[in-house]
Amino acid sequence: RILVTYYSLLTVYRADRTGRNVYGINVFPYVQNLKEEMLHYPEFRYQEDYIRQLNRMEAYYGQRR
Repeated sequence: RILVTYYSLLTVYRADRTGRNVYGINVFPYVQNLKEEMLHYPEFRYQEDYIRQLNRMEAYYGQRR
């Protein structure tokens, strides 16, 4: 479930950056929740990479507010 959520957010984020988020889906509220949830699983493989990307998403959407 965590990875499905992550890749769903990543897909919308990439669409947003390239101007293809035609429905205006706002993933910002979900990024922080997912990041917090991932941190509950320290043995999660590649956790640092996922968290780093979520931080980028958070910064991107934070600047657009």
